[in-house]
Amino acid sequence: MPTFVNRNGAMDFIHPFTVVDLFIPGVTRFQMRVVDKQSFTFAVVLDPGLNVGQRSESIAATHTRLREFLNQKLMDNVNFEVVPVDDLPVNSRTGKFQSIVDA
Repeated sequence: MPTFVNRNGAMDFIHPFTVVDLFIPGVTRFQMRVVDKQSFTFAVVLDPGLNVGQRSESIAATHTRLREFLNQKLMDNVNFEVVPVDDLPVNSRTGKFQSIVDA
């Protein structure tokens, strides 16, 4: 479970279902990569049919949605970056895709 320090200095978590249930138009897959207790990277695979403007819109919408749920959890101090990637690897041990990993 991704755990971060909120703006009050308390540890809090983001439930994995919150991450898994995200729906952002133009984003086909994503992965939260936890860097530390104050930051993460959010890798997104974008629909290959999107044009440049639509890609930018999907990235911006992802950023907005993440910021909204971080704010609800009093985690407006948590830093993140949305990074488009070509593909997301599966876990070599299990052969399954993981939506939340350590960076």
